[in-house]
Amino acid sequence: MFGRENEDEYDSFTDKSKEFLGNAVTAIDVHPLRPEYAVLGYERGQLVLFDATEPKKSIKTIKDSHPGSCIKDIRFCAWAGGKSADKQDEFNATGEDDPKAWMFVSIDNLGRVVLNTV
Repeated sequence: MFGRENEDEYDSFTDKSKEFLGNAVTAIDVHPLRPEYAVLGYERGQLVLFDATEPKKSIKTIKDSHPGSCIKDIRFCAWAGGKSADKQDEFNATGEDDPKAWMFVSIDNLGRVVLNTV
């Protein structure tokens, strides 16, 4: 990860398990209301949700969502964070516990679309 203003590297996320050795990130999306959270899709089908303020560890790793298939795209669902994206305060008050706030869709190179929840 790099700083926006000066583009200096300030930290990095790496998963050290053997499934991630030589396994490139092929898709990324940032949560629409909580920009510190991002979801990554990998070449071998794994998905990782992490917090950029604590990038040394993942929040959730899904290893079997797209077994052996490259993630081509990944997006948080439009309803992430509550009823609408303009309700930041509502999300801060209740979104942490709302499963819909953390749903994202992933698409692999075989055309499979999976709705993921964390």
